[in-house]
Amino acid sequence: MTTPPRSFWQRPLVLATLSALLLSGGWPPQPIGPLALALFAGWVPYLLMERQLTLANARKGRVFAYTYWVLLLWNALTTWWVSYSSLPAGIAAVVLNALLMCLPLMAFRQTKKRLGNRLGYLSLPIYWIAFEQLHLHWDLTWPWLTLGNGFAAAPEWVQWYEYTGFLGGSVWVWVVNMLLFRSLIKSPLLKTKHENAGGVTPALASGSGHPARPAFGWPSSIFIPLLVIVLPIGLSYLIGASYHEKGPTAEVVVVQPNLDPYNEKFEGGPASSPPTSSSRAFSPSRSST
Repeated sequence: MTTPPRSFWQRPLVLATLSALLLSGGWPPQPIGPLALALFAGWVPYLLMERQLTLANARKGRVFAYTYWVLLLWNALTTWWVSYSSLPAGIAAVVLNALLMCLPLMAFRQTKKRLGNRLGYLSLPIYWIAFEQLHLHWDLTWPWLTLGNGFAAAPEWVQWYEYTGFLGGSVWVWVVNMLLFRSLIKSPLLKTKHENAGGVTPALASGSGHPARPAFGWPSSIFIPLLVIVLPIGLSYLIGASYHEKGPTAEVVVVQPNLDPYNEKFEGGPASSPPTSSSRAFSPSRSST
């Protein structure tokens, strides 16, 4: 039996690229809060791609290549500015961090292969949160792309971080992504595809020779993911509305000179200049505590 041609949006490279673009929504060049909503669907194209390659018995190297492309493009789109300090350092940061981020995703694939889909998909958020926790507590720490930090432009959505920390936001992102992914694979959009590597279709799996009807229609299947998005945001607004300042207040002025730290700020730099009277006023020798 010949395999029907894939549509454009079902191609692994397209799904991998789409996943990276959506994940980048939490780190736009300019702070735009609503773009963080893309994080809730950022992993769905990757999960669809990984599932598609698994059902097609794709080689490990091919799966790894597409996985690495997702993470490499995500890193490049969000941390390109590191190259301002040094181009080789910027490239190395993107390439190596993407490689490290492959570890939890490859561990997920091995778990799914050995223990089945249920435990495999349950393990994925656990592996990722463990990786983020490790990435915060070693010499190569890089918290910039911690998923929970993707809501930095929308702090009004995550006031409950005071109880969970930003890793609670990472859990939130993964829960919604997994629910959306589950809704998609149970929808008629994907029901015509083989459900396992043995080529059993939903019609045959139902035992009746007729396509099995999903327990819930498409609108109903996305209700729970939407609820999981809306409820924490609503709670956050309640927390913000009930907050009251306590104790004495103080006005604070933060002064940051617009100087290039690589060329101007420190004496001996290529473009350094003698301190002016205004800059001497803020020098450590003249400041008081």
